[in-house]
Amino acid sequence: MRAGRRKRAGPRQPAPLRHHVQHLSAERQGRHHRRAAELTQNNTDGVDPTLFVQLAGYVGQVSPILSLPDEDRAELERVAQDLHTEASSDNPEPGRLRQFATQLKDKLLEGAITMAATQGIQMAEQALAALM
Repeated sequence: MRAGRRKRAGPRQPAPLRHHVQHLSAERQGRHHRRAAELTQNNTDGVDPTLFVQLAGYVGQVSPILSLPDEDRAELERVAQDLHTEASSDNPEPGRLRQFATQLKDKLLEGAITMAATQGIQMAEQALAALM
């Protein structure tokens, strides 16, 4: 600056943004990852219950159009509800999922041959294959 000249007063310029990056030690990172896994992991023995929930929902939707006697339809819907309850639980048991899905498949095979029943049978086979 030249002598006698004052710095011009004006809007204050913001300080440049600084990004603060926190580097975690390897030990802290390990603890963090283990804790995150504990928080998000459900003990499902490697089973994805989604297929079983979808199967139960599908059977519940199509049961009225399967031309089954009322007693058989009621039993089919009961098993579908049992499957949905087990698959939606915090810790679905693979043995119970297999039992209910197999019962649904067998009941659909016993019933009238329709596209809806065939689709349900295929969904049951897909869900059961996921248990293997």
